[in-house]
Order: sequence, then structure tokens, then C-alpha cells
Amino acid sequence: MHWLSLLIIHVAPVFALFSSSELPTRNGEPFSGEMDDSSFEMLEMHSVHALSASYFANHSYYVVRSAGNLYIEPNEKEWIPSTVSHVDDTPPEEVRLNFTFPFYGHNESRAFIDPNGFLTFIGGQGCSQSGFCGWSSDSDANYIRWIAPLMTDLNPSNSADGKVMFQLGETNGKSRLAVTWKDVTLWSRPKFGAFTFQTVIFEDGTIYLSYWSLPFDPDTVFIQGRRGTRFHFPLYIGSEDASIREGEAARRYGKISIPFSAISTSQTIVMTPVLSCSGPKTCQSCSVRRSEVEGRLDCAWCAEKGVCTDTEGRDYSENTKAGCSPDRFRRNVFQCSIKEEPGFCGTDPEALCGVKQGSVAIRHEVAEASMPIIPIFVGIAVGLVFFVLSVVLSRIIYADCCKWSSGAARNEEEQRFSIFDTKEWKAVAPAEEEEQKSDS
Repeated sequence: MHWLSLLIIHVAPVFALFSSSELPTRNGEPFSGEMDDSSFEMLEMHSVHALSASYFANHSYYVVRSAGNLYIEPNEKEWIPSTVSHVDDTPPEEVRLNFTFPFYGHNESRAFIDPNGFLTFIGGQGCSQSGFCGWSSDSDANYIRWIAPLMTDLNPSNSADGKVMFQLGETNGKSRLAVTWKDVTLWSRPKFGAFTFQTVIFEDGTIYLSYWSLPFDPDTVFIQGRRGTRFHFPLYIGSEDASIREGEAARRYGKISIPFSAISTSQTIVMTPVLSCSGPKTCQSCSVRRSEVEGRLDCAWCAEKGVCTDTEGRDYSENTKAGCSPDRFRRNVFQCSIKEEPGFCGTDPEALCGVKQGSVAIRHEVAEASMPIIPIFVGIAVGLVFFVLSVVLSRIIYADCCKWSSGAARNEEEQRFSIFDTKEWKAVAPAEEEEQKSDS
């Protein structure tokens, strides 16, 4: 029944969080006055790695695997202290990269270090509320476009030992940014110990999530609200990207969620990027890329923008704004051959393009223009083969018939002459000739 206890422990607090309207804040509500030790509760810890196997797999943009200890020991004389060492939640610190970092197939030139255990790739708070955004039950209010070795409500300024530092350098000849959160605790009183962990991002897009000290699972710690509601500390490990458009909710995609049970001290999670839709410069090469990603992504050509893109990825909002809606992407070489604009290809990658609005004649022209050429040649070739075979068979049959007819006539003639040559015929023939003469 071990699995049932795990389910109760993780699902019950979530249900309580979503069923209540009160949320933790930093101004005394819903808590009464200063937090003290009685406001915390820590549930039973369970075996590490119990749920790890299914989380190390191939994802849409990354291959995730567990490795040995790849933690880079910070040299405080060479590493740069981050300004977030002295804050609770905001503001994050911007770091200008000396290399281009590909994140979900899109190049990033700067990163933002957050005191709450993660990096983002957009400026500012990156969410719609003050404080730690992970407390919100509204997913649209949470952080967007992030890499999280251990995203939870931390406070590096809790103690003199807590600090965040970073270094731009090289490892194995590859440029990288390494960020370490050292001896940081949960906000309010640091009762249960301090965390030390690290993330490293490389110029080839590889991501390291490394762990040095993990005293407990933050998800098992709860806060008692003023009206008796318990809130567990939210925890996010992994990454997520989003399509952002001003005035609209972020469209999130490609989330990788790794549970606390899948990590341990002196261990590194390695996220290796795989081939994305970005790169091809023509519709035809985009259709080739579509086959290369083997169904992980919906790579298609947006004719309005002239780009190869993942139809559900970061460019979704911009594609829609440019008039390239999901049913007007071109997904194969035959759809690429359509010249009429705007093209209407539909979401079926094997469908022929048509024109969404227009005359029947134009629709027929589009259908004819998109007609596959190779099957036509195949049909002609098959027809020629049948024609040749029919001619050969006809000649064979004709030759056999002629041979049979001439052979039958020859056999009859041979039979007639062979009868005249027999002794019986020679003996009878003179008498018959004499009778014929006398009768005449």
C-alpha cells in the first residue's frame, strides 16, 4: 500500500490548496502575525528514486537522463556573488551571456537569476503577482520560460551562510553559465536545513541540474493558514517554455516535470537538446525536417512569415498574428508547390492545399497543381509494361496457332502419300485402273 500513501500525501494538500481561496502572503494574511515553528509541519519522507524511472525519457525538445556527480565546486574568489543573495523574491539579476544559448530551439543571449532556485529568459518578475508566484493556484499567474533545479519559495537572505553566485566560463571546451544556490533555506524560519544546488547551461543547449545538499522534500512541508487551511510548499524541477503575446495569457508548452524522488545529492540530471524545427530556410527543407523529428514536433512551413516552425511552440502567437493559423501551415512537398495565397492546407499533413475562399476554378487549379507527379509516371510505366506483355503474348499465341495449322495439313498430306506407297495399294491399284478403263 506504499503507493496509496504516496498518493494521499501528494494529492490531499493539492486538493486543499485548490479548494480554498486563501493564499500565503507576506503581509500577515492569511497568517496571524510572525511565523513561528508551530506554523510548519513536515510529513514523512519516502524513499528516494521511488518514482524516477518514467521521468527519464525522450521529450519533445530534450532527452532527460540521470548522470553521476557533475557539480562544479564554486571558487568564491573567481565566482561572482549575485545580487539575489540579499533579497527574498525580487528583483532577479540579469546576466548577459558571452555565448548564444539555444532554449527550446530559440537562441537566448541573456538569463535572469531568481533567488527562488531557477533561471528565466524574460526580464522582470515574469508573473502577475508579487512575492513567489508558485503559490498561485492559477497557472497563468506562475512563472514562464524557466529552467529550475529546485524552484520553491526560498529566501537566500535568511542566514549569513545563504548566497547565490555565478560564473561565465568553459567546461570541456564549451562556453557555459553556472549558477549555484548555496545554503539557502525556505522563507521564514530555516528550521529544516539548507539546500545547495546548481544549474549549468552550455552553448550547445545542454542543461545540468546538480545537487549537493537536499535535506528534505519541500513538497512535504506545510504552512498552517489563519482559517485552518494547510498549504504545501510548491516545488518545480525541470523546464518549460511559452509563447508570449502582449495582452494574452502565456501559451505554455514542452514542460518537463521531474519529481523530488528522482533526484539525490551528488547527482546530476542532464537535459540534452534534440533536433527542433528551427533552421530550414525553404518549405521543401522544412518538410524534410518534419520527417527527421519523427513526430515529436509538428514542424511546418509558415508561408506568411517564411519560416519553419513548431505549430504549437514559442512562435504560436506571432504566427497567428501574421495570419499563419494552424490550418494554413504547409507540411509536405506537395503543399509547398502551391503558389496561390493564402493557401489553406488543413491540419492533415497528407491533405492537398486548397483556397479557403475563392472560385471553384481556382480550387481546381490548386488541386491540379498539387497533384503528385510521381504516381503519374508510375501509371504510365505500368501501362507500357502491360502493352509490351500483351504484344509478346499475342505473337506467341499467333505463332503457335500457325504452327499447329501447318502441321495438321502436312500430316494429312503425309498420310495420303504414305497410303499410296503401301503394298496393298500397289496390288489393288492396277486392277482398279483396268476396270476404270473398260467402263470408259
